[in-house]
Order: sequence, then structure tokens, then C-alpha cells
Amino acid sequence: MGGRRKLGVWIACLLALVPVGVALVLASTKAKPANVVVPGDTVILELGDQPNGQQIDEVFFVRNPGATPLHVLSINRSCGCTVTTELPDHIAPGQQAPMGFKVTTEGRSRSIEVSAVIRFAGQPPARVGVKAGLVDRLPSSVAFGVVRRGDPALHHIEVRPAIAGEKPQIANLAFDRRYFAISAHSPDAELLHPTIDLELQRDIPPGGFSKTLQVTLTIGNKKQVSNVDLAGWVQRDLEVEPANVNFGMTGSNLASTQTVRLYSPYGQEVHFERIDSDSTDAVQVVASRYTADGKSCELDLSINADAIRGLQVFQTNLVATVDGAEHVIPLECYAGRIAPN
Repeated sequence: MGGRRKLGVWIACLLALVPVGVALVLASTKAKPANVVVPGDTVILELGDQPNGQQIDEVFFVRNPGATPLHVLSINRSCGCTVTTELPDHIAPGQQAPMGFKVTTEGRSRSIEVSAVIRFAGQPPARVGVKAGLVDRLPSSVAFGVVRRGDPALHHIEVRPAIAGEKPQIANLAFDRRYFAISAHSPDAELLHPTIDLELQRDIPPGGFSKTLQVTLTIGNKKQVSNVDLAGWVQRDLEVEPANVNFGMTGSNLASTQTVRLYSPYGQEVHFERIDSDSTDAVQVVASRYTADGKSCELDLSINADAIRGLQVFQTNLVATVDGAEHVIPLECYAGRIAPN
């Protein structure tokens, strides 16, 4: 009977110790925090999607698990977009030191992975870093393509949240009003996100354009400025090729002739009317030829040597009708005169 009592007491004691033993095992196997690093570690934080253009700001803790001071030699970063704070020269046994890790994402691609290598005396190096996908709230560019001058050209931009729960608002728009009419719209019953409507002005100069739309967004209590490149080509109903003519050096007894072609990029009928020059009779049309369908015209131009004074540029306008409507297209003419012996 006494033996049974003793056995029961021993079993009760063992059962009482089980939670303590389990707690000790759990404590010994508990993983260190993700941002804590010791010599020999590689710790890359997976941050998921992050707003493009916004600074990534993390902190790593360098721990000394040894029994002697840990001597920090250097920190080498993989990218100039990364800034780290300095670590102390020595970290005491069992202690840890914070290291700030800041990454600038402006101008980066759709994803980013950057790191820094920490070197120690007598210990293997540690590598820390971050990896993230970059989400644009705004497109980096809008291409208008080739636009017929005077025709409507519209584009619509939606401001999307970069992360879940984010509610960006448009605070300000800065742009070239000579080229664009731009308006912002806040979310409502029909619009899920803020939007920007862009319209090309009808009377902008022909040729290529490259402009910038600067958008200031309010996100919470912060502001972020982003640039959107706007580019395209404005096509006239009447074009000339080449766009400038070089008559070269002309003597008083030498006539120089050059040929240009007037045409409509849209296949309309072209009829040459006249030439206007900033110098009377300097540039003249000596012959004109039409294609059979009347959609282009070749002009033979001559330069009046007596009107040239040294090296000159003559600003000339060619006037023609395109499907009955008059158009004026500029033509620069270059010429120089050789003085007679």
C-alpha cells in the first residue's frame, strides 16, 4: 500500500513538471525576430507591394550571440539608392545594435531588391536587405501618338491606390496650359478613384512635343509629387519636304534651284497658291508640277543672288489650299553670296 502511495506522488510530481519542460523547449526553439541578424545570417525582408516613389524605411538589429565583443568592420551597400545608419565599432556580448535601412524607390522599375553586407572581425559577414514590388499610383507616361492638328485628342488617367486601404487625393496639377486643358475629378458614385482628364489644345504648334504633368497627391497626412511624361506629334493638313532648303553659295552670274514637295498626309487635294518671303523676290517659284491625282505638288525654287548679303536665312511661307481651305506652311531657305572677283 505504501509503495502505491509513493508511486502516485512521483507521477504527480512528473506531471507538474511537464508544463515547465514544454515551456523550456519552446523558449529554446523560438525563432528570433525577422529583422534581427547575427554573423553569417542572410536576412531579406519580403515587403510585398509598396508605392513606387515612396521611401522604404526599415530597421535591422545586429546581435552579438558570442561571449566576446563583436567588432564591426564595414557596411557595403549594393545600390546608391540605399542609405544605412552607422553601427558602433563594437557590440557587447548578448547585446544588439540597431541599423536603419532606407531605400529610395523613385525612378526604379516594377520591383526592387537591395541589400547591404556587414563585415566583422573574425566572424562571417551578414547580409541584410529588402525585396518589394513597386506599384505606380500614376502612369509614368502618356503617349498621344500622331494627332491631326485641330482634331480632339483626349486621355484619361486614373489615380490608383498603391496598397490596400489607401485613398490618394489630387492636391495640385502643374502643366503647360499652352498645350493642354487638364482637369481633376474626385471619387463619387460613378468613379472609384480620383481621375485626371487631359485634352490637347486645338491650336498648338505642329511637330513633336514632350511635356511634363506634375501631380501632387495627398495620401493621409503626407504629400507626394509625381511626374507624368506627355508626348506626341501634331500633324498638319499640309506638309512640305524637305522642311528647309540650302541653296549653298551663289555667285551673281549663277542661278541655284532646289525642289520641294507639298502634300497632304491625309490624301487630300493640294493646290499651290503663292509664296511669301521676308525679302521681296529673294525666293521664287520657277515651276510647279502636280501628281495625276492632285494630292501633291512639286515646286522648283530659285534664289535671287542680288538679294543675298553674305550668309542669310530667308523665312519663307508657302501658301496652298487643301480641299479648298487655305493653309500656310513655313520653309527656311539658306543661301550665301560669293562676291565677284
